Amino acid sequence: MLLNTTNNRSNRKKRTRKGKKMTIRWAQIFLLIFLSFAIVVGGVGAGVVGSAMRDMPEVEEVLPQTRLTSYVYDKDGNEISPLKGPEHRIHVDIEDVPDVVKDAFMAIEDHRFYDHFGLDVYRIAGAFWTNITTGSLQGASTITQQLARNAWPIGMEQTYSRKIQEAFLAMQLERTYTKNQIFEMYLNQINLGHNAYGVQAAAEIYFDKDIADVTLSEAAMLAALPRAPSHYSPYIDPERAEHRRQLVLEAMYRYDKISEAEKERAQQESIQLSGLPTLVDTHETAPFFMDYVLDQLLKRYNPELVYGGGLRVYTTLDLDIQSGIDDAVAKHLDENFPVGEFEKDLQVAAVVMDPYTGHIKGMRGGREHTAHLEHNRVSQSYRQPGSVIKPIGPYAAALDQGWSPGSIIDDAPVAYSQPDGRFIPRNYSEGGSARGLYRGLTTMREAIRRSVNVTAVRTMDQVGIGTVYDMLKRFGITSLDPDPVDGDHGLAAALGGLSKGVSPLELTAAYAAFPGGGVRPEPIAITKVVDRHGNVLEDNTPDRSVVMEPDAAYLMLDMLKSVIRETRTGWISNWDTGYRAQLEGDWPAGGKTGTTDDVVDLWMVGFTPKYVGSVWLGFDEPDNLSQVLGRQMLSSYFPPLIWKDMMDHAHEGLELTDFERPDTIIEQTICIKSGKRPGPHCPSNMQRRELFTQGNEPRDECDLHVEVEVCSEHPDLLYDPACAEAGSPEKRVFLDRDEVEPVQDHDGVTLPMPWDMDDRPPEETCVEVHGEAEPDPHGPDFDDDIDIDDLPVASAELMIRASGFEPTTLRVPAKSKVELTIINDESEDHRLVIHGFGINAFIPAEETMTITIITPDQRGTYHMYCSLQDIHGRLTVDAQP
Repeated sequence: MLLNTTNNRSNRKKRTRKGKKMTIRWAQIFLLIFLSFAIVVGGVGAGVVGSAMRDMPEVEEVLPQTRLTSYVYDKDGNEISPLKGPEHRIHVDIEDVPDVVKDAFMAIEDHRFYDHFGLDVYRIAGAFWTNITTGSLQGASTITQQLARNAWPIGMEQTYSRKIQEAFLAMQLERTYTKNQIFEMYLNQINLGHNAYGVQAAAEIYFDKDIADVTLSEAAMLAALPRAPSHYSPYIDPERAEHRRQLVLEAMYRYDKISEAEKERAQQESIQLSGLPTLVDTHETAPFFMDYVLDQLLKRYNPELVYGGGLRVYTTLDLDIQSGIDDAVAKHLDENFPVGEFEKDLQVAAVVMDPYTGHIKGMRGGREHTAHLEHNRVSQSYRQPGSVIKPIGPYAAALDQGWSPGSIIDDAPVAYSQPDGRFIPRNYSEGGSARGLYRGLTTMREAIRRSVNVTAVRTMDQVGIGTVYDMLKRFGITSLDPDPVDGDHGLAAALGGLSKGVSPLELTAAYAAFPGGGVRPEPIAITKVVDRHGNVLEDNTPDRSVVMEPDAAYLMLDMLKSVIRETRTGWISNWDTGYRAQLEGDWPAGGKTGTTDDVVDLWMVGFTPKYVGSVWLGFDEPDNLSQVLGRQMLSSYFPPLIWKDMMDHAHEGLELTDFERPDTIIEQTICIKSGKRPGPHCPSNMQRRELFTQGNEPRDECDLHVEVEVCSEHPDLLYDPACAEAGSPEKRVFLDRDEVEPVQDHDGVTLPMPWDMDDRPPEETCVEVHGEAEPDPHGPDFDDDIDIDDLPVASAELMIRASGFEPTTLRVPAKSKVELTIINDESEDHRLVIHGFGINAFIPAEETMTITIITPDQRGTYHMYCSLQDIHGRLTVDAQP
């Protein structure tokens, strides 16, 4: 037993020593891992801290300062307007704030406020653990940190650098002020929604009472707001607000601020809201532009700094151009469609931008501006673009793949199978046809100029739907739906059929790439922001991205010039879609109009060497515009007129300039039906000078225009001298284009054929329609003075078989010496007889014979037969040798 005990002890000691060694070893491994992690994190952390500290303000700059009005300036540095804040603020001393209000805010926001030094290490540790275990970024800001965030423009974004700055500023505030002073500043500064800043203003906005008179339940409601005022507002979402209020009451009870009975009584109490007052404060000068600037500022800085931080905000606004926009809208809309006189008001969005810098020169976001930060249709409305999408979508993608303005696209009926059924693109009916018209073989230039829908869809199908989708993204269209089935990966996108639509500002920036040499600028309204101390908070330079090669951009630019100004002849002149946008003073301009299905949206987007601008018309709730516009409901009417007037005003006094053509662009004459060099039969009206990128110009001649001999009296039929009513042969030019398969629409009606199908060569001869002439049994009349040696020599071939002559009608030229080869490849003899020509030739079986026939100088048809068999045929003499 003793031995066993000793052995057991020995074993236990060994196991204990082994366990200790294992523990030490694991501890060493853990320590090594921890130290390695600490070194890495420490290095990264030091970099983050160092970066944050470089931008830290001085202590005296952190201290809450007297409220100063912020001002906005135009492009020349002239003051436009103060930034009028719609905020409602009434200062209240800390002694006048009831304990129930202070307790409610501390319970939910910072219950250890009077115990920490500006940072709550317990909350920080808890938040850190939550962050690393859940992956979500949870905040741990104290009341002092929240005050620091609003006292200096460190931004509102959730980044570690910003949180580090916030923490250091909070500690500086704690060293400078007492707790009560910090709490008083916080309670007067905090944003509590609906333009109420501070608890006194909030008490009035929500309960119409002084802060000293609020109840426990009402105090809990106010304390529920700072986390997200618009999210927890009882005016916006009563259920969510009530849930948050209950959390505040639970926190107050948890931290011994109220008793359980008080909590339950307050939880049962119904909040009586006073009703949201109407606060209207709008800018007098360029109100929509000012709203856009203010919206940009509020996304970057806290409202206290924007409205009362004494900022100097320098913008791109050109007051003269802005007045031109306003005058154009007033002239064409206010006079014709006064606001309030219709069931729904026609709305407008108009903007002018510098195409090289992206500087927004002026904008009009609606018919009237009646409220602070109201809906701005230039930047916030996303509408279907219609045909204005074509130049930046399918046609831009095609140019990117090497197509040219002379590339041929067949404007012919076509149907595509898609998951949701057949897609049949339709052209706008210029001639009144309910099913549209089709032009046939069309150049890209003409397709853009005429805004042809079918060619845009065919182009997208050929270059690839995904390619066009990517091209639209390159042009800055941010609202595309990437879903491969239900999103914007369909052929309808070629016609502007997008899931969400685009904003006028996006389209304006996209079109800026054409005069900009293929470079698209990001829209800019604010060039610089300076704080009250002269510190530059931001200094914006143009952000430009390449979307096309310069030569491709110029080719598109030149095609879009054709939309506005083109040498017009005949019926074409009435259908230049943008001709009303022609500017005064011969200013070169290009652009595109657009009308969406059911006339819901009307567009004009265009550019000059100086500016790019867009105009949109429609109802806020999409609906057909014909009830307001009547017969003038086309995109080619009001949008181009407004665009013209605002751009004419913008160009007043400017020196006339032209677009700069790249050296790689050359000119060449082409046939506009084949896209090739003109052939010998191309009519002059089918030839045009066209632009190409050097090296990409066509080298082959047109082979579609062909010369065909028709009957002079029946030019729709091929000439046949054997016709009983045939006239003389006449040569005419036809278009030998491919056949088009008939397409039926969804109602089973066959769509019209393209116009140029009528230009195809005839297939029937006149003899097939009118019948053959009777053969002359007597033979021809020969000219006695004919000199056989002077006649031209021709050749012909005739095969004799028991089944008949081949050919049945032998055609030979008039006034010629014809060497006729007669072939008998059968086992029987044959004899050819042609009365009047003196021909009675015996042709033995399986032999060939050549005889000479002299033809008269007049056309005619003569009987020929085989005297040994019942075989008959005709010899036809043409009028021309």
